[in-house]
Amino acid sequence: MDVEKNRVRLFLVKFFGIFLILYVLVLLAPIGILENWIAGFEAGILGLETAGNAVFINGDVFVITESCTGLVSGIILFAIIFSLGKPNLRRKILLFISGLAILMLVNLARIYLVLSAGIEFGAEYAGILHTATWFLTAAVILGVWYYLTKKTVKVKKFSELL
Repeated sequence: MDVEKNRVRLFLVKFFGIFLILYVLVLLAPIGILENWIAGFEAGILGLETAGNAVFINGDVFVITESCTGLVSGIILFAIIFSLGKPNLRRKILLFISGLAILMLVNLARIYLVLSAGIEFGAEYAGILHTATWFLTAAVILGVWYYLTKKTVKVKKFSELL
């Protein structure tokens, strides 16, 4: 039992270490180009005005920040995958790349949904939807990752991945 607890502790230390380092790097990185691109892409589809990373809807301003880019969710996915002992490095890389690609596409759809809600129902409703869809997206991505990882590695319990 102590061995399993130590493996869980090691996982948590690795996870939070990787997450914190990568999160600080994202905060320090010049990702304004990505923020601006997402704002312009989404505004272009919806016929909205933009200025940099700001999207204007009915007098309200929606700002695309580092948290809206999908990078923070990608960091969480990376930290989970690379904190575990299994699968092997090659499979971890493949899981991360495929997971990140899916995550980024889902994130663009999420932002579209939030901005559409802002157009139809106003900024307050869009703000609530923004938070709800972030958690829902994170849960779905983690669920899909967990299912596919268990299938790939052929394990039955999460503790077998440690």
